[in-house]
Amino acid sequence: VSWSDNEQIMIGQGMAGVAQKHNRVTNQSLEYRPTGNAGAESVFRIVPNEMRKIYARTGGPEEFWDLVALEAERLLRIGRVGPGGISPYEHRNQSRPDFAVLGRGTFGCRAIARKPEPWRRNKHDLRNVNGVCMGRSRTKPGWIVWSPDYGFMTSVDVLFLEHQFPFLDGTVSLEDSSSGEV
Repeated sequence: VSWSDNEQIMIGQGMAGVAQKHNRVTNQSLEYRPTGNAGAESVFRIVPNEMRKIYARTGGPEEFWDLVALEAERLLRIGRVGPGGISPYEHRNQSRPDFAVLGRGTFGCRAIARKPEPWRRNKHDLRNVNGVCMGRSRTKPGWIVWSPDYGFMTSVDVLFLEHQFPFLDGTVSLEDSSSGEV
């Protein structure tokens, strides 16, 4: 059963056709009663709250809201205690999360990543990029690092300085970017 609210697009013929194609039954919650759609509504209540905490802790700009949302979801999946007193991580892995390992790479902390060889001008060029940790990559192994000089990059060779927050202390800002892009 696919639950949704009574938004026109969700109760239209197009959605009914998609549901029928995938052999799904659709049902709608009561109008103006978010408790009838608790799964979806709780996400819209819980994730933004976690995002506000990340923004307050890191001082990150709102331009990175999509990465902040992914990090909030990751933190909630690992640490939020659900029914039965266990987190989704514990339920899936049958063990408590080791935050010393899972927490590595605090979102928004200073990160020093290895500069990819094609980006180096010669063998005397710097081998590292100073940037900000933007969380784990969902498409490649490694971490997303944003640098004002190079933009976004993904690297597995990253040193995290987890008590330094460049956006919070003002040492890095979006205006520092030489390319003018985020």
